[in-house]
Amino acid sequence: MDAENLIKLVKSRLNKCADKKYREVHEKSIMVNAKNIIGARLPVINALAAEVYRGIQNLKIDEVFKLSDALISSGIYDVRKTGIEVILKAKKRFEKRHFTYVDRWVKKELEDWGDCDSLGNHLSAEFLFMFPELLPEILKWADSKKFIVRRAACVTFIVPGKRGMYLKEILMLSKKLMNDPHPLVLKGYGWALKEASKPHNNEVFKFVCDNKNVMPRVALRYAIEKMSEKQKKEAMKL
Repeated sequence: MDAENLIKLVKSRLNKCADKKYREVHEKSIMVNAKNIIGARLPVINALAAEVYRGIQNLKIDEVFKLSDALISSGIYDVRKTGIEVILKAKKRFEKRHFTYVDRWVKKELEDWGDCDSLGNHLSAEFLFMFPELLPEILKWADSKKFIVRRAACVTFIVPGKRGMYLKEILMLSKKLMNDPHPLVLKGYGWALKEASKPHNNEVFKFVCDNKNVMPRVALRYAIEKMSEKQKKEAMKL
């Protein structure tokens, strides 16, 4: 199947399963930045992505990336999320050179927290696990003028942080983005701190306490969510 027909197929299938009320809620929310939403729920997207991948899994990995790229670059939020889920299914075949796709998708295609988190939590994190030398490229995202790229830098460290990895980088990003103007970035680094607090409770607690007078409350509340009640009370004191 060529890219054009794949996009048509995916768009058609998603439209058939669209939830009008779900779409309307997203369209009216001030926290949603995606411009073209069909309104398909995540289980529908995941099931369709699995079906699409079954049909292309025997292609060469470069062809799988090209077809996924067509979906991700379609300009349609739900189609983009489907493309992200499709390429994730090929993760065992990733090569370092394919990170150029991820870097472009982050900088050019992401619009909202949903597609950002699908890509960051899983896709870019997977590349970081496989090719740790890509760390400097991912950290550069925090310098972007686009809030969604800065959020991508943060959420890429969610799963690694939960595993006890990259504490230094998580603290550095949090310090750098401490008073970011966009709430989704604040929530992004707060989330990374929360996950890092599970294996590194003392270090993250100290960081939060050292910065609680300047850390926005939305980020602080995320960061301390998994801490003890005693720690939460101490961290919330001004």
